[in-house]
Amino acid sequence: MPYKVVKSFKDLQDNDTVYTVNDEYPKTTHEPSKERIEELSSKKNKQKKVFIEEVKEEPELNEEPKEEPKEEPKEETKTDSKSNKKPSPKK
Repeated sequence: MPYKVVKSFKDLQDNDTVYTVNDEYPKTTHEPSKERIEELSSKKNKQKKVFIEEVKEEPELNEEPKEEPKEEPKEETKTDSKSNKKPSPKK
């Protein structure tokens, strides 16, 4: 999942890579652990600050959004209100 930097920091676990606001995390081939992602995306770190947040991926502009299948309209059956019977076909 991609992450976006919301507060600048130096990642000591990624060769001291400096990240600034709006950078993508990670920007190197470094594969952070789930624990590291948790540290940086919460206040469970030494500085008690959130540094990254998850980016929700949106479809690219040139991609059409997926449409959900449409339900076929159901045929209405008219009934005679007095007898609840279907009307006889007109000739």
